[in-house]
Amino acid sequence: MKTIAGQMKAADQTENEPEEVEEETADEVVEEVQPAEEGDYLQDIRKITELYSEKVAQYNIRFPYLSSRFIDDTLKFSNQFNTEYPIGTRVAIEHHVRFSEVEDLFVFAQIIRQSGYHVKEGTEDKTLIVVREMFVDSNTILHDVFKVANQVYCLSGEYQKFRITKR
Repeated sequence: MKTIAGQMKAADQTENEPEEVEEETADEVVEEVQPAEEGDYLQDIRKITELYSEKVAQYNIRFPYLSSRFIDDTLKFSNQFNTEYPIGTRVAIEHHVRFSEVEDLFVFAQIIRQSGYHVKEGTEDKTLIVVREMFVDSNTILHDVFKVANQVYCLSGEYQKFRITKR
């Protein structure tokens, strides 16, 4: 895992030997994660709107780590959400997620806790159950699912499922 400060000292290196660390500037780190050329990005958005709705393309812009298919499949629940959980209903949304790397799981847990979610261990190895209670407003359930899933995929995890219960 690359850090701004550089790499850790090798375990077999003695304390007397000078440590050679290649320092990275913040600009270099940001440069590594820059999106593709603007023309490529616009071309990707055009392809999405050819295959999916304009709404899917809009969500793709806001949640870049989600696949168009994931967004489209989740949007299909929108009418059901609106019928079962009208505006003002208090709900708890439970998200089930999995990570292959423990470090990514810990980073995710820290980020999501800071956003007001409760985190508990899942039943399987390297899984978490993330819960947030809220009052339903226009599209809050969809946005919550997209927000959590986007963060999971950003950290190379797997978003498994969500469950909604009335409170």
